[in-house]
Amino acid sequence: EVPLTWRSCSTSGSTGHPKGVALSHRNILSNLIATGSAIGIGPDDVGVSWLPFHHDMGLIGTLLSALYWGAPLVSLSPLEFAKRPGSWLRAISDHRGTLSPAPNFAFRRCLAIPDDEVRGLDLSSWRVAFNGAEPVDAETLRRFSARFATIGFRSRALYPVYGLAEHTLAISFPPPGAEPRVDRVDRTTLAETSVAVSVHADHADAVSIVCVGRPLDGVSVEIRACGAQLPAGHVGEIVVKSPSVMMGYFQNAAATS
Repeated sequence: EVPLTWRSCSTSGSTGHPKGVALSHRNILSNLIATGSAIGIGPDDVGVSWLPFHHDMGLIGTLLSALYWGAPLVSLSPLEFAKRPGSWLRAISDHRGTLSPAPNFAFRRCLAIPDDEVRGLDLSSWRVAFNGAEPVDAETLRRFSARFATIGFRSRALYPVYGLAEHTLAISFPPPGAEPRVDRVDRTTLAETSVAVSVHADHADAVSIVCVGRPLDGVSVEIRACGAQLPAGHVGEIVVKSPSVMMGYFQNAAATS
């Protein structure tokens, strides 16, 4: 099996120095098939993205996905979105986009778009609004849904997801068409014991955690500590097994082992 090594596809660096990942044809194809099947991608879907192609969500999640599934892709410059966030929503409206991903900050930036830039847009075609690549904020989801409901956006289109560069891209997706699920847990207990204890939304020390779905087909996920699997609701190391797991870190045998 010939590896495809993309030095530009690296880990985010949120928990350590960014590292390049070495991916094989099998890694990439297994992830493309699992993600496309999970959302039921079809001939009527249209992708819209401003994500850069040096980012795994932009390269694999939009460009390679469009090529594999034969779906049209409308690609905007990341600088265009940075200067005018409304250009993203306009592209979805103009091209009747159905699939469009972005990190949480992009949805938050859209909340500041002036009303006159939103007027006349139609987001009713947008059926899967992937939100990933960084922590998903429950308040951002709520405000985005409320702000753009008047131009056809449906809250059930919001699609919080989880993935890793080491796993090619995606690990878990929620069911398509389901309202985002938000759990409320006790903040102090979580911080002091690493255990999530459910509380009511009006609890004085409640923190909201957005659920990112279930593992994709063919993906096994366990939460472990010191090699032992933990019960549900416990914080630990995320251990993933599937055909999408990378071949290793690029030219970094020490980190791979």
